[in-house]
Amino acid sequence: MHLSYFLGLFSFLVARQTNAELVKTFIASKCVLFFKNSLEPIGLEPIRHARICQIYQKIPRFATLYDRENRIPVYSAFIFRPGAVPCLLPRSKDWYIEPQLTFHNRPPDMMLLEDLYDSEKKPKPKSDFSQPIVDSQATDCDYSASGFDKGPLSLSCFHFGDSQEATFTLTNTVPMYENFYRIVWKKAYENVLLMGLLAVCHPPYIPYVVTGAVPSNRYALGRVNVPDWIWSAVCCTGRGYSIAFIGQNAPNGMVKVLSLKKLEENLKMLYNHFVTIFPSGCY
Repeated sequence: MHLSYFLGLFSFLVARQTNAELVKTFIASKCVLFFKNSLEPIGLEPIRHARICQIYQKIPRFATLYDRENRIPVYSAFIFRPGAVPCLLPRSKDWYIEPQLTFHNRPPDMMLLEDLYDSEKKPKPKSDFSQPIVDSQATDCDYSASGFDKGPLSLSCFHFGDSQEATFTLTNTVPMYENFYRIVWKKAYENVLLMGLLAVCHPPYIPYVVTGAVPSNRYALGRVNVPDWIWSAVCCTGRGYSIAFIGQNAPNGMVKVLSLKKLEENLKMLYNHFVTIFPSGCY
């Protein structure tokens, strides 16, 4: 491959300053602030995984535990910080992928999907650089060719400013049925949190959020797992307030609002082992 290609790509990535750093543990990383009392959830770690500290313009925005086998996130953890007028950012046309999932010696920079494909949606150029990236994670073709929506676990509406842009990475995204994502999950879950949580968990209280996906035996194009269930747990530290959600990712799926304890009981049945989302409790 020509040196000019690498130099151009490097210059582009530096200019965007969009980073995702693979770490051994979130607790020893810049993303520790997204976990209540610096404790990661228990019982959610798959055999082949990657911990990604999602960084945008040199600032950590949220954390993602990524399932390498299923090519979807297990969960994304963040602090609920919507802007004064949330959800006005149009859905991004720029979706990012993570070369570090394949090449561990690369700097922590995301790539835009458009830099990976040619006009026929085939990896470009045919080299040892692009094809392994396509093999290691979900790409735009997995969604456009299968008909599933890109469903971010850390929603842009729950962030403000530059943090919204950082959510448009496929390592934060799972395949969702269009009706479930656009009508049921995104609207119902989004509206309940935006209206309810802002009223009860304002500064100096901190609303910690962990949103995850329970994998199924279904795959989009035989590559990317289509999760059966999407869930989310919120803990407002200092107020002792918590709320949780779970929805079935299906054409006619619905979302339930439930207690944090009840959600963990549901996840215990779905994963067949104990799950603790906030190990230090919610108080």
